[in-house]
Amino acid sequence: MKEQATNITKDKVVELCKLIPGLKNEIDWRPGKTRESKDMVSYLFKNGSILDIIAARQSSRGKRKHGGLIEECILVDGTTLNEVIIPRWWGLVA
Repeated sequence: MKEQATNITKDKVVELCKLIPGLKNEIDWRPGKTRESKDMVSYLFKNGSILDIIAARQSSRGKRKHGGLIEECILVDGTTLNEVIIPRWWGLVA
């Protein structure tokens, strides 16, 4: 699922950069700043914002995020959702 999310993200960033040419100038394309691979993507913006994809699993515990989107939420384990994913977005992990 993470690989699929990565591919969708890459496609949408390319599409948005074509629709809004100025957006391409806001992404830091230098090596090591913006990273793309088969199952990982991380776009660093010049204002310090980061757009990246992480998996919704126990190994993601403790990683802080400010927002999120859950697709096919019926497939997400309820315990993982409540103990790992939601607290990560709100910074509530102890």
